[in-house]
Amino acid sequence: MKHAKHTFLAALILLFVAIIWWGSLPHEASRVFLNQRRAVQSISDVSLTQRNYVARHPDAGYACKLSDLGEQGLVDKVLASGTKSGYDFELRCLQQGSQKVTSYTIVAEPNIQGTTGKYALCADQSGETWYSENGAAADCLAMRRPIDQKYR
Repeated sequence: MKHAKHTFLAALILLFVAIIWWGSLPHEASRVFLNQRRAVQSISDVSLTQRNYVARHPDAGYACKLSDLGEQGLVDKVLASGTKSGYDFELRCLQQGSQKVTSYTIVAEPNIQGTTGKYALCADQSGETWYSENGAAADCLAMRRPIDQKYR
């Protein structure tokens, strides 16, 4: 009888610990939300960084590669690699030849649509961030739907 009570008590403690552990795990929806929120913050960071970069390089204009911003320590190495928080980031410029770069776009698409993120995110030199619900950067740039303030 005493052994049965100890076994039952141990099983209850184990169940309690399992419930606590399970509740502390990030759930899919919260992970997607956090990834999107981090991606919005990264887009904002790049926009601010680009303003600083163009001030330092007035003759060249904006940076056209995230790695250029990373090499100067203006963005963290993870973002400079192009992948962060479940999103793929790309900095794009419409530059011809050796002309000064006067505009850019930054786009972020989920690594795995619906799993690491839902929205595509994008911005340009205006600093405003937009999104596309289908996760496509092309739609984000075409529709320019302002991101809800809840992600800021």
